[in-house]
Amino acid sequence: MYAKRKEPESFEDCIGESITAFKPNQSDPMRVSVMVGKRKLGVIDRGAISDLDLRKGAVVDEPMIRRVLIASTTQAAYAKAIRLLSFKPRSRKKMIDDLRRAGFEPELCETTADRMVEMGLINDAALAEIFAQEIVSRKPAGQRFLVGKLRQRGFESALASEVAQRVAGERDTLEDALKLATKKVRTLPRNITPEAAKRRVFGALARRGFDMQVARTALEQAFDQRETDDF
Repeated sequence: MYAKRKEPESFEDCIGESITAFKPNQSDPMRVSVMVGKRKLGVIDRGAISDLDLRKGAVVDEPMIRRVLIASTTQAAYAKAIRLLSFKPRSRKKMIDDLRRAGFEPELCETTADRMVEMGLINDAALAEIFAQEIVSRKPAGQRFLVGKLRQRGFESALASEVAQRVAGERDTLEDALKLATKKVRTLPRNITPEAAKRRVFGALARRGFDMQVARTALEQAFDQRETDDF
């Protein structure tokens, strides 16, 4: 459970020595450095001192060093996760990936992400809904496109499908497809052949995740409207 970003420091020379102080962290008084003379075994929560059976004057042994190192690394991962969430929301998978890139062990990354979920700081369902709504608000999109985008952002397949279906179901799919088709038709070069024009517009609709029947209907209506406007 130790962080990979730097190898755990060897404290073998501290064995047999005594804890001399619990030095408060300057940036966070609720955290303390466990000191053995001028050596720092690790940084832990103040409340963990008794849980780890630590006290000033206690003789350092290997189990104690191991307890302090695990607690220190766990606290470091927690603090990193809180900092990451202060910048922007993250899915559980995104948090795990970011913590792994920061150098923490995979198991610790998962337990830290789960802790964020339990605290209500990570909510995949709510976040997926926000992302899906943002996508359709910027540009019309079908359910299949939404699923793909949510999967790219690290949401589980089942959740992505559920959210995409709900968000797409709240909209008039044909109207959205028609808006996109009409916009594409208006930007087509005048010298393009009808067949090529329809392939290009149909391709645009397909790439945005509209199903075949909706895309065909929107395509026909958009070209019918263009003929009416030209006339």
